[in-house]
Amino acid sequence: GSGRILAKGEELMAQGKYLHATEILNKLVFAEPQNQAARRLLADAYVQLGYRGESTSVRNSFLQGAFELRNGLPGGVPLGGQGGDLRTPFL
Repeated sequence: GSGRILAKGEELMAQGKYLHATEILNKLVFAEPQNQAARRLLADAYVQLGYRGESTSVRNSFLQGAFELRNGLPGGVPLGGQGGDLRTPFL
């Protein structure tokens, strides 16, 4: 069950195996999106991977994932295609 997966995730985190922890915790979060303990632990693993990332794009991806797990998706107008300020006028 989810308790065993959480325990294994905590064990992997304690060993510094953050990438392995994300593999199992990610599956648990997708199976149980309301499992706050799993979301928090996965966010913690993402933060550790983000801090260890050498490139800014990798770092930002992990830190944004941690933010979204903890706080939900950011609000506002979504980017991409439907906003008038993003369309290119045809001449």
